[in-house]
Amino acid sequence: MTQICTRRQFLKTAAITAAAASMPFEISSSAAAADAPLSRVIVGSHSELVALDETIQPQIARAVIDEILKELTGASAARDAWLKILPNLQPADVVGVKVNCINARHASRPDVVYALADSLIQSVDFNPNNIIIWDRTGRELKRAEYTIN
Repeated sequence: MTQICTRRQFLKTAAITAAAASMPFEISSSAAAADAPLSRVIVGSHSELVALDETIQPQIARAVIDEILKELTGASAARDAWLKILPNLQPADVVGVKVNCINARHASRPDVVYALADSLIQSVDFNPNNIIIWDRTGRELKRAEYTIN
């Protein structure tokens, strides 16, 4: 179910979430810690992902992302993987991709982020106008070589 909220409601929820996340907590039982799911890290690579001129090859980045999605979800196709990650995805939904551009030398690479968006667009026939790639400011996005739309 998709909920629409006002900017004020969003900011209030974000502030409460940030405050709660910064509060110290403790797991009092070792059994509770044992039941907690482990995080998974999947590293994708390809020998031709980065060209000799150090540019990322978009088609290869897309293929690597699709393989990562399938490995992460256990799905046999990128479409099934996306639908496991976003099970209630509707055509009118908006998907936000938060990137990190504060340090331009180590920012989320536009070629990789665009390949991720392309995977969503092509795999589930998602409207590209409903994908928002964002960071703190447009200036940081420009400095990291994102196209502002």
